[in-house]
Amino acid sequence: HSTSRRQRQMCIRDRVYALHRSAGSVLAIIESGDAEASIHASISGISTSYNQAYASFALIPNREETESVLNISGGYNYQENPLTCDLQLRYRFLAAGKDEYSEIALAYQDYLLENGLLKQQKLEKSVPLTLNLLGAIRYDTAVMGIPVRSTKSLTSYGEAVTIMSRLRESSVDDIKVIYTGWNNRGLSNTPAQKVQYIKELGGKAEFKKLLEYTDKNGIAFYPDVELVYVSESSLFNRFRENADAARSLSDTVARKYTYLLDLGTVDYNTDFKNYIVKPSVYESWLGSFISGYEKDFRLPRLSLGTLGPDLNANYRKGSQTDRQQAKQIVTDMLRELTGERKMELSVKGGNGYLLSDISSIT
Repeated sequence: HSTSRRQRQMCIRDRVYALHRSAGSVLAIIESGDAEASIHASISGISTSYNQAYASFALIPNREETESVLNISGGYNYQENPLTCDLQLRYRFLAAGKDEYSEIALAYQDYLLENGLLKQQKLEKSVPLTLNLLGAIRYDTAVMGIPVRSTKSLTSYGEAVTIMSRLRESSVDDIKVIYTGWNNRGLSNTPAQKVQYIKELGGKAEFKKLLEYTDKNGIAFYPDVELVYVSESSLFNRFRENADAARSLSDTVARKYTYLLDLGTVDYNTDFKNYIVKPSVYESWLGSFISGYEKDFRLPRLSLGTLGPDLNANYRKGSQTDRQQAKQIVTDMLRELTGERKMELSVKGGNGYLLSDISSIT
């Protein structure tokens, strides 16, 4: 007689775990190699008689390939070069009486502050309302029987001003705005290396009025820029699939697919293909975007969207960027923005390595 238990996988944003017992607790922090780490936890009685929590590291990430028709297990594809960074964990031991969940969290907070990984902030008089706005989407339609892709406004530049105005009329004065899909064809975005205002949202003139309103009323405005994924290419802002897209372990172009809700399977027939951008172009794309934006307007704040939760590698043969190297690219880029440019940054669901450089997590 045998039984099987399903393992539950969860997305963990930070590189820390702990074990608690009545005699005291231990806090473990992954200081190096965290981008290729997994944290495992299990209660007693499953494989051993002890509660367990430990980290493992993928020294050479790999993936098993299967035949799609018969779902037959095939060979493994491996990362070209092994992980080159050190693997380092630091432990902190908490005595009995100071080892509750809140005390463990405070011990980790102290560690972050001591090592400059978290900024000490003053307690604000009020908590700002974070307003997430969606600009435009693309959809399939037909003109004289010819199928075309068109753009539809969800929240125009003028409507964004109206929403903020009504909030202020209702005595909501402390507002922070994250505006996603406001340029480059909206949510079905083209590469972030250029700024292309969307005429269906009001064009450049209306966007200028939006900025004037937020500046006049002291509203923290974060225009969002998508660096990690690209959905479409345009004539004047082309995405070069062979040059700009990351590669998977099988050396094919890497994509983030959409799924069929009824079947739970990948929709390979959709036109909405999110190409995964290789990390080595992030800095040049962002620099080009900022230069284009600042020709017309100031840019004191910026939302980096999915750069917060998603960390992607590029497994192209001969020019590999593993996840640990990608993490370094991202942190160096953010440090320059917050250091030299004094820019305030916001991300969605940010990973722990970003804490020292961001002002806001949504």
